[in-house]
Amino acid sequence: MNEDEVKSALHGVMVASSPPPPMDPGLAVEAGRKAHRRRRATWAGGVAGLAVVGIAAGAALLPGAMSSGPLEAANGGSQPAGDSRPAAEQGGGVVGEPQVKSSETLWPDGQTDRTATSGPRATKSVDMVPVLAGAVPSGLSVTGGASGVSVNTQSQFEEYTATGGQVWEYVVTAPVVNTDGSGAVGTLFAEVTTAGNTFPTGACEVTERSWGIKGTCRVVDVDGKKVGVLTSDGTEKRFDQLAAYRHDDGTVVFVAQAKAFREDIPALAAAPLTEDQLVKLATDPKFHLD
Repeated sequence: MNEDEVKSALHGVMVASSPPPPMDPGLAVEAGRKAHRRRRATWAGGVAGLAVVGIAAGAALLPGAMSSGPLEAANGGSQPAGDSRPAAEQGGGVVGEPQVKSSETLWPDGQTDRTATSGPRATKSVDMVPVLAGAVPSGLSVTGGASGVSVNTQSQFEEYTATGGQVWEYVVTAPVVNTDGSGAVGTLFAEVTTAGNTFPTGACEVTERSWGIKGTCRVVDVDGKKVGVLTSDGTEKRFDQLAAYRHDDGTVVFVAQAKAFREDIPALAAAPLTEDQLVKLATDPKFHLD
């Protein structure tokens, strides 16, 4: 095939083909706009995808920012970054406040609980027993041999004062036995709370902090000392009468008595002490303990 034959064949193909579409400027502009909108939508979707990926990555890298807000922190939430202590040792609290470690009561002098079982504190309550024994009249004894009864003593820590001092309570509950062989037993009770306590200053106001007795109080003068005397109205039956004295330094002494000691044991016919003996015993300097 020569050159003329080739040109003729090409011309025949062009004639057989469909003619090109007319060049409409409006259609061309609209086609361009559609292409632009498709490109913009594709770009926005890509940016949104990157943003989601960024948020997920930030949450993975900074869990505290997503899960340890103030509410969760206040409830003992996530452990702060860089703190390797167990969460139980860090304590809870609102963000920004000091984290306080939980602790047990710091008992004084190496004790494992409130009560002193040895040492000078423990002996103070024991030393109160002879004071009570020496106060009872003839025919009665705080050491006499009624079956199943015994003297109980206890020395116990109460609290620390604002200046770091210690408030202690010394208690004696003593059976008062009739020595006539009848088996009748009454009660003498003494309680000393050392200086630094929170008792009120008035004699009758002090008696309101007593236990085992409710009734009417009146103030009695004992050698210039004001003693609150509380006589039972029967609503609480542990004690029949109580005398309360507050020393000038704040030490408070309760001395109480009852005809009975225990329901299954016969009671004395009368209280172990007269009222005068009871209030005088409350002011005895041997009960002024520290």
